[in-house]
Amino acid sequence: MAVLCTHTGFFTRSGAKKDYKETTRLFQKELAALKDSSHCPFLLSEYLDYWFHKIYLPACTCKNTAVRYRWIIENVILPNMETDPLIQTVDTGYMEDLIRSCQKYCKGTEHAVYELLCSVTESAWKQGHLKQELVLPPVRKKRPEPMISLYTREQTRLFLEAVYQAPCPHRLEFFLALFCGLQPGEILGLTYDDFNPDTCILSVRKHYIKNQQPSAGIPRYSCRELEEQRCRSFEIPDFVCEELIQRKEKNRHFFSARSVRKEDGFFCISSHGTVKTQETLNAGLKCVTEKQGIPSITMRDLCNMFVWFLLVQNCPLEKVRFFTGGVRIGDFFYG
Repeated sequence: MAVLCTHTGFFTRSGAKKDYKETTRLFQKELAALKDSSHCPFLLSEYLDYWFHKIYLPACTCKNTAVRYRWIIENVILPNMETDPLIQTVDTGYMEDLIRSCQKYCKGTEHAVYELLCSVTESAWKQGHLKQELVLPPVRKKRPEPMISLYTREQTRLFLEAVYQAPCPHRLEFFLALFCGLQPGEILGLTYDDFNPDTCILSVRKHYIKNQQPSAGIPRYSCRELEEQRCRSFEIPDFVCEELIQRKEKNRHFFSARSVRKEDGFFCISSHGTVKTQETLNAGLKCVTEKQGIPSITMRDLCNMFVWFLLVQNCPLEKVRFFTGGVRIGDFFYG
């Protein structure tokens, strides 16, 4: 006996596209009519863009905060909005759900989103887009203390002048952090095989770390492979390339004058013939900063300055994470 079946969907791709276009047209028409009838020109996503560019930016006096707010809106709030209501229909419950949804982005997101949305809803209420002022309950988690130390343009200039003018044994390491975004362990783990001077391509595949419990069979430091997601290869600036070439030649002369070769093949060699340590590099930074009278920083701070430069240049999140091996953008919400 024959069985009758009902099929749904479209028979052709062109039919599906035609229906999609017509549905989109009708949606936009109905949305425009709804806005006109309610005297509300904004969806929440549209108002966030309007608030940032037309209300916040003209009165903003801190570029760092502006960059953070832009990133919170574009990369945290908008991707986590399950619905996009008219601004006049937004209530406290919706905002609480939105803040809760944004928590999954990274640690520290909750208060950053809460702080921004409080400013947005206050502006919307004062402009008459909300029927009543929304009072969002304070988030349970306290506002984290700033973790990122960044130099101003003038402080950066003074730092680079000091690094260039006087003999600096760690200039290469400083440049790899500040201009390439490498973490201290990744810098110390670089070997000659990781660098192609003809193409200026640098491969980051290892990190040099301190073992937590060294013993007779376990050395104090060791070089280990990075997780696959942190490995990357990219072209570096010419001046950093020149520093790598000069360091390799300097190391060659160093070892040719000595019979013992403890760490031959690594770029970051100390005066003892071993790989440098992070403590040594930070001590070198302290000498430079104290001499110039600028705030003390660490190697990780130099890496963070590289990340901040990418954020200011509106670099896509995927590229920032690639260049840095997966940096946590959430740490930059407060500065």
